[in-house]
Amino acid sequence: MKRFALTFAVALACAAAAHAQAPVADYYSLNSTMNGTQLTAGMTIEAFDGDGIRCGTATVNPDGGFLMHVYGNDPLTAGIDEGATQGEFLQWRIDGTDLSASDATWIANLVGSFNDIRWENGAAKQIQLSATTSAIEPQSWSAVKDRFRR
Repeated sequence: MKRFALTFAVALACAAAAHAQAPVADYYSLNSTMNGTQLTAGMTIEAFDGDGIRCGTATVNPDGGFLMHVYGNDPLTAGIDEGATQGEFLQWRIDGTDLSASDATWIANLVGSFNDIRWENGAAKQIQLSATTSAIEPQSWSAVKDRFRR
């Protein structure tokens, strides 16, 4: 019986190690904007670590909010960068528009010790993203044609 219990304990420990979850932090927003207007359902939010690795993605809900799981670098896969590291600032993108660091604002922690937007394993943070796009004024074809006429 002891041998069975020991074998069962070892098998259980191995199964638990095989199914270990990568580090993760949650970020959510209730009032992020694009050009001063609340985000609309279906827009895509992405988070990237400092090396440009996409480590989180979410779709905006009908109420304009989103919840994103942002994954950290898995310590079990040395030499492979899959995500953020403890204390790293993330880079954000809304529908393909890159945000500057000042466009991502920390609101509050539900869980976490960094009182800012830095990634930390197990954290749950409320943030606000405020993207601004710049549109180029369209020109009529005749204005473009006249410009190159000489």
